[in-house]
Amino acid sequence: MGQYDRLIKLAFDRISKRTVDADDLFDTKKNAFEIRKQFHRDEFDFYCKECDQPLGISTSKYDRLHFKHQKGADYCILKDEDLSPEERENFSLNLKFKESDRHKHLKNRIADLLRTNTGIDPASISVDDKFIIRGSEKRRPDVYCIFDGKQIVFEIQLSNLSLRYILSRYDFYKKHGMYLIWILDDFEVHGQGQMERDIKYLNQYQNFFKLDESQTSFKLLCDYKYAFLNQENIVLTPWTRKSIALSELTFDQASYQTYYYDFDRNKAVKEKERLERIAKLREEERKRLEEK
Repeated sequence: MGQYDRLIKLAFDRISKRTVDADDLFDTKKNAFEIRKQFHRDEFDFYCKECDQPLGISTSKYDRLHFKHQKGADYCILKDEDLSPEERENFSLNLKFKESDRHKHLKNRIADLLRTNTGIDPASISVDDKFIIRGSEKRRPDVYCIFDGKQIVFEIQLSNLSLRYILSRYDFYKKHGMYLIWILDDFEVHGQGQMERDIKYLNQYQNFFKLDESQTSFKLLCDYKYAFLNQENIVLTPWTRKSIALSELTFDQASYQTYYYDFDRNKAVKEKERLERIAKLREEERKRLEEK
């Protein structure tokens, strides 16, 4: 397989208004070259599902046709020739999941609930139709809104993502002053995969979020480690879940991260209390011995 082969698995045809899969479109050489002829007759108009830039159809020495960004195209992570086969597959699966009924339901439900949320500018809400363009880079979040003057983007994840993709999203939004909230739909706190761990440790507060679909107003289910000191003077950090509103989140302007519970700070407080309790017990024991 050539280095450009099938890196871009999905494309959007603006003429038929549908998403096409390269593996299906170019399934045989005969069919592939017929599609190529139609493309050069302007019967297709393909665009990248990730960056919304026009795509061409290229071939390899083995006549394996594939989509390719046109010469001089701006940045797109799918132009990266160093992506591993696993990363390529994960990118393709992520784009496919964005076409799923579940993904469409979640992003539209989030937008609908946000419209009635105090502090949200209703006119600012966009659902998968707003490209945020800064210089030669662009990103299209699942949901975008402005809350109390702060720009927030929601990215819904139904499939595994590589750390490279996660960082590319976070770094872009942080650079341009936007708060990224990952919505993890199928998440089990005690069975975290690599993607969940990457997101957890990217966010210094280690809070996970998913939409609370049991509520009629916008609420997020937040999973976080809660630190407390037990009677045996041991700091325990069990996972805890709480349904929270946007107004209950803290927005860290230095890291452009949001959190409900600051795990490191609260754990440090409990560790200090533990040491103070030990010191107090030792002092009480010393006085007791002196009184004998």
